[in-house]
Amino acid sequence: MDAAITPDIAQVAWRRRRALAVVTIAAGVAGVLITWLCVPRSYSATAQVLYESNPAPLLSARALVGQDAETRGAMMVAVLRSRTFGLRGIEKYDLVTRLEADSPADAAEHFRTLFRASTAAGGVLRMRMSLTGSVRGIISEGEDEETAKLAADIIDTLIQQLRKYLEESNLQETRRQLQTVEAELADVEEVYREAVDNVIAFQQQSGIISPSAQLQNIYGSLSQVEKMLAETRAELRSAETMYSMAAVDDDSARALAASRSPAIQVLLAKLYKDQVNLTNALTVEKKLPSHPHVQALQTSIDETKAQLAGEIDIEDAARAVTVAATRARLRAVEHVREQLTGKLPRFTSGSVVHDDLLNQVALQAARRMTLDEQLAPARRGAAGAKIVFTVLDAPLPPTRRSGPSTVLNCVGAMAAGFVLALAVFFFADVTRPQLMAAPPAPPDN
Repeated sequence: MDAAITPDIAQVAWRRRRALAVVTIAAGVAGVLITWLCVPRSYSATAQVLYESNPAPLLSARALVGQDAETRGAMMVAVLRSRTFGLRGIEKYDLVTRLEADSPADAAEHFRTLFRASTAAGGVLRMRMSLTGSVRGIISEGEDEETAKLAADIIDTLIQQLRKYLEESNLQETRRQLQTVEAELADVEEVYREAVDNVIAFQQQSGIISPSAQLQNIYGSLSQVEKMLAETRAELRSAETMYSMAAVDDDSARALAASRSPAIQVLLAKLYKDQVNLTNALTVEKKLPSHPHVQALQTSIDETKAQLAGEIDIEDAARAVTVAATRARLRAVEHVREQLTGKLPRFTSGSVVHDDLLNQVALQAARRMTLDEQLAPARRGAAGAKIVFTVLDAPLPPTRRSGPSTVLNCVGAMAAGFVLALAVFFFADVTRPQLMAAPPAPPDN
C-alpha cells in the first residue's frame, strides 16, 4: 500500500469525530436499553457459619495437626453442593420452572452453578446463592424483592438441612460408640465375676481358707452382690441415658442429690437406708422377693420415690427421681459388698497361681473403672447432638441487585461502538483512494 495515500488513524478519528460521537452515544443508549429491557436482574445472598470439630475420645494425629477441622469443612462443602441437597431446595421452592430446566436433575446441575460454598481460615464456612429475577424496565419499579428473598431463603434452608444432617450423623456415630463401650463393659464385668469366682474356688481348694459353712455363705452372698452390682450399674446407665435424652442440658438428678432442702435430704437418706436393707435381705439373708419383709421394703422405697417427686419442682421429675433412686441403690449394693468383704479373713500366700488370680481380679476392676469413665461422655453424646456449628452471619435478602450494572454496560457498549465505528471509517478511508487511483478497465473488443 502506498504510504502517501494511507490515512493516519488519528486523522480519520478527527475527520469523522461527529459521526463517531453519534455512533458512540447511540451504542451507549442501546446498551442501557438492552440492560433495562432484556437482561434480568441478579441478586446474591450470603451467609457465614463457624463449624466445630467433633470431639473424639482419643486424640488422633490428624487432630494434633489441625486436619480434623479442615476435613470437616471439606465434607460440609461437599454435602451442601451435592445433588441431593440441591434437589431438596429445588423441590421446596419449585425452581425447575424458574431455572428453565427440562427436569429436576437438570435443575440440580444448574443449581450447583448458582450456589457457592467454600471454607476459610479459622473454621469458617462461606455460602453464596445467586438468582436472576425480572428485568428492570424503562421505568424502574425498585428492586425485585421476591427474588432477593428467595435467594436468602434457599441459603437458610440449606443451613437447616446441613444442621439436621450433621446432628443425625453425629448422633449415629456417638450411639455406635456408646453401644461399643456398653458391650465391652458387659464383657469386662462378666470376666471380673469369673475372676472373683476363680479366686474363691482356688482359695477353698488349696486350703488357704477354711471352707466353713459361714465362709461359704459369705462368698455366696458376695458373688450374688457382685452380680447385683453389675445389674444395677447397667440399669443406672440405661436410666441416665434415657433421662439425658429427655433433658440434655439439665442434669436435675444430680441437682436433686445435692439439694439443701431438709425434706429432700431426709427422703434421700431414707431411700438409701431402705436400699441397704433390701440388698441385705436379698443377698445376705437369702430372702425371696415374695417375702413380706422384702415386699415391705420395696413398698417403702416406692413411697419414698413418690414423695421425692412431689417435693421437687423440675421438669420430668419422675425420671430424675428414677435416676437418683438407682444411684442410691448402687451405693447401697457397694456398701453391702464392702461389709461382706470386711468379714473375709486376711491371709497371705506365696502361690504364684493365687497371685496371678488376684492380679486378674485387679486388672479387670481397673478395666471396668476405665470403661465407666468413658461411658459418661459417650452417654452424653448419644443423648443428642449439641452444637454442630454457629451461624455467624445469617442469610438476609439483599437490598440491592448484584447485577447487571447499567453504568458498566453503558460504558462497554460506548467503547465497543466507538471502536467498531472507527474501524469502519478507517477501512472506508483506506479503500477510497485506491479505488480513485485505479486505472480504468480497458474496453471490451
